[in-house]
Amino acid sequence: MDGPVCAGPESPGDNAFSTFYDGLCAELRALGVEAYRAEFDALDTDRERVEAVLRLQAAARLRLPAAGATGKSEEQARRFLEMAMNCTDSQRKLVLCNTALQHCPLELAQPARLKDGCVRDLYLAVAINRLWTLYELGKLASGLAEAERLLAEPALVAAVETHVQLLVERARFQTALARRDEAEASVRQALQIVRQLDRQQQAMYAVELGTIRKRLAGGEEAAEDVSQPPAPETPRLFGGPHPRLRRVSAALDLAVDDRRGRMLVANTDIPPGSALIADEPFAWSLHPPRWVTHCQNCCRPADCPLPCPDCASVLFCSESCRSEALHLFHGTECGVLDLLIDPNLGRMALLVFRVLARAGPDTLRLHFEPPAPPAPDAPHDSLSYAAVYSQVTNTADRPMGDVVKRCAVALYLTACLERTGAVAAAERAPTAALALRHLQSCSCNAYEVTELRLAGGGVRLAEFEELGGAVYAAVSLANHSCFPNAVRASHGRRLAVTSTRPLRAGDELLDNYGFHFHEEDETSRYAALRRQYQFACECAACEQGWPLYAELTVQRQSLLARCIQSGGNVRSE
Repeated sequence: MDGPVCAGPESPGDNAFSTFYDGLCAELRALGVEAYRAEFDALDTDRERVEAVLRLQAAARLRLPAAGATGKSEEQARRFLEMAMNCTDSQRKLVLCNTALQHCPLELAQPARLKDGCVRDLYLAVAINRLWTLYELGKLASGLAEAERLLAEPALVAAVETHVQLLVERARFQTALARRDEAEASVRQALQIVRQLDRQQQAMYAVELGTIRKRLAGGEEAAEDVSQPPAPETPRLFGGPHPRLRRVSAALDLAVDDRRGRMLVANTDIPPGSALIADEPFAWSLHPPRWVTHCQNCCRPADCPLPCPDCASVLFCSESCRSEALHLFHGTECGVLDLLIDPNLGRMALLVFRVLARAGPDTLRLHFEPPAPPAPDAPHDSLSYAAVYSQVTNTADRPMGDVVKRCAVALYLTACLERTGAVAAAERAPTAALALRHLQSCSCNAYEVTELRLAGGGVRLAEFEELGGAVYAAVSLANHSCFPNAVRASHGRRLAVTSTRPLRAGDELLDNYGFHFHEEDETSRYAALRRQYQFACECAACEQGWPLYAELTVQRQSLLARCIQSGGNVRSE
C-alpha cells in the first residue's frame, strides 16, 4: 500500500485563523512591536495576556466560517465505491470502501433512514464490497465480525436476498477459519430462506452454497488470518499500583526538587524490564492522514471501522469506541472539526480543544481562577483535569511572539467552543486563558502516540511511526535524560513506561524526550531541549561529553556496552 488514499478532512478554504492572525500581526506592527513587547512582558497571568490581545481591534474581527455541510454525501460515497470496485490493490480498496462508508448518508444508528431504498442499496453495496476485500486480504476474523454485525441489523435482513447474501458471506469466512459447525449452520439457514427468491436467484445461491459445502466436506485447514489482533492487556505494574499515584507503580514515589521540579524516584530496587507506569491519556488526537485507517478513540488500526453518525471525518473500530468518543470529545467537536485542522493552527490545537471538551464547562469554570496548588501528598490521577492543569507551561521562558500567537490560537479555539454551545461569549476571556495554558503546557508535556511498523527485514528494520499526540499526566512526571533508564511504548492510545536498567532505591526514573546521546551531538541536543522544553540537560552524557555511537571504535563500543551493563564498574583494557 502506498499510503492512505484520503488524508482526512480538509480545512475550510477561507482560512479564518490565518486571516485573523495576520490582522493581529499587522496591528502590532502598526502599534510598534517593541512598545507592545514592553507592555506584554510585564503581564503576570494568562488571563491578562489573553485580555491584552482581546483589546486589539483585530481581535474583534475574528469570524468563523458559516457551518459547513457534515460531509455525508451520496454522490461522494458512490464515487469512492466506484474507485474501490476498479482498484486492483486490495489494501487501497479497503481504504476506499471505508471512505465510501464514511460518506454514505445512511448509518445503521439511524434505522429510519433505511426506508430510502437507493441509499440502503448504496450502503449494502459498500458493505458487501468491504467484506469481499477483507476476504481477499485474509482478514478473516474481522470479516466474520463485520458479517455478524450486519446480520444483527433487522432493517437490513428484512430483505430476503440481502439476508441470504450476508449468510453466504458469513459462511465463507467461517469456512476459511475452519469453524465447520458454524459454517454448516449458516448454509442450512440460507437454504431455508433462499426458497423465497425467484428461480434464477435460487440457482445462483445454490452454486455458491454448494461450493462452500464441498470445502467443508474436504476438511480444509484454517487459512492464515491477518486481522488486527485484539488490544494487548495493560502491563501489570511492578510492585502493584501506587496508593496515591494512579497508573504508577508502588515502587515509585513523587518527589519535588527546587531545581528539577516534580520527579519520580524509586523507593526500592527495581530490575530492568519492570512496568512502572501504565497511563491513560486525558486527551488525544490522531494526525489527519490516519483518520481513514485508525480508530479515533483507541488509536488502533481498524479493519472494519464505523463512521460517525453525523460527519464524514472520523472512524471508530467498534460501537463501544464510537459511543465513548462521542461522550468524551467528538460529540462536542463534530460540528466544528473542519475548523480545527487548519495547518496554520498547528497540531496542538485539536489536542487542546479536546482537553477543554473533555473537561466540560463546569470543570473549566472551577479553574477560571487559579486553584491552590495540590499538597505534596495529595492523590494524583492522570484522568483528572486537575492533573492536566498542574502541568508546567514555561511561560516566562517564551518569547513574546510565541505567546501572542498562542493567544490567537486560544481565542480561535474558544470561538469554536462558543459555536458548539459549550461556553458562553461572556466566558471568552477565562476560557481562552485556559486554552492558552494548555497550548503552552502541551508543547512540553504532550507525547507522541506511535506504532511500530515492521519492514521487510523484520524487527531489525522496524521503525516507529508517529500517529498523533496525547496528554499523559502520569508519564509527564518523569524527567528527561539523554541516557534514560526507561523506555516508553504505545499500546494504542495507552502508554507504558518500562525500566531498561536496574534502579536502586533513591534513583530517579529518567525518560528521554527524543534526544539520545548516541544519535545527536551535545550541541544539537542542548539547542533542541532549550528550544522546546526550556531547560539545559545535566545528565552524565551531557556533562561528560559522551561521543556518538558512530564515533566509537569497535573496541570502545564493546567497552561502553559493558560499562552500561555493569553500572560503570568496568576498567579500560
